[in-house]
Amino acid sequence: MSFENFDIIPFLQDYGINFREAGNNISKNYVGINCPYCGGEGEHFGINRASKVGFCFQCGQSKNLFEIIQSVLLTNVGETKRIIKKYSQNELFFELPKNADKVTLPKNLSNLNAIAKRYLTSRGYDPDEITARFAVRSTNINSEVKHDDRIISFKHRIFIPFIMNNEIVSYTCRSVNDKIKPKYKHAPNELSIVPPASTIYNYDSIQAGGKVIIVEGPTDVWRLGNESVSIQGVTYTKEQIAFLFRKDIQKAVVLFDENAMDKAERLANALHLKIPDVSYTSLKCGDPGELSVQEAESLKWQLLYK
Repeated sequence: MSFENFDIIPFLQDYGINFREAGNNISKNYVGINCPYCGGEGEHFGINRASKVGFCFQCGQSKNLFEIIQSVLLTNVGETKRIIKKYSQNELFFELPKNADKVTLPKNLSNLNAIAKRYLTSRGYDPDEITARFAVRSTNINSEVKHDDRIISFKHRIFIPFIMNNEIVSYTCRSVNDKIKPKYKHAPNELSIVPPASTIYNYDSIQAGGKVIIVEGPTDVWRLGNESVSIQGVTYTKEQIAFLFRKDIQKAVVLFDENAMDKAERLANALHLKIPDVSYTSLKCGDPGELSVQEAESLKWQLLYK
């Protein structure tokens, strides 16, 4: 989540935190404070006044606003949330993006063809089940869209619609062969109702006031099923955070790959602002999409209900 609307100067002043807005080692658009991690002399911990991400050029620590407040003031999660809310200017209340009135789909979509079914079967998925639950389809060699006087081809892929509130708001297309790059090809932002990077895949499976596992990609969701969503990678947007908050979720678990634990922690910290129970974890190896059905069900129970 971003914290652009957090007013950092009044916060620092009110809590008596020494800071400098200019001078040696203070870059443009930064404010410097004493580093809460290494304790080095001088205001070597620079906080970007736009993103509110801080970095110490002595010890190398990089932290977001949530982490900085907790380290400087030694606050718990609840206290940190209240401080952020107090010094923010309605950050979470904004108009969600809407680029187009409808989504422009690739031409010549069809029921899953033999190549797509073979790919899904090789990954341990049931093609009929995936089609029924997630409305996937096949593209062919003529599947394309026109955008900005150019043709974007989606051939040799599985069409995956992003459905939110019972409406297709965008889509991605997954290659049916790992040799075909890129692995995922998203719809252009301008041809989507919601930009792909701001969508929540499988959003409608979240029950209001319920629980959710947040993973990286659609194939992870295919394995975990309902109560799991993906954010199309390991970075997130404030729109995605707002979408999740609108569900009044009571428990969220961020399940990213092991090499993305720093990103998982950042997302978990952002979700803490309104979700009471938030945690993050990873599998010891591989990703959720590589689990068996039985392993996925066991993992889901442990993460959400144990």
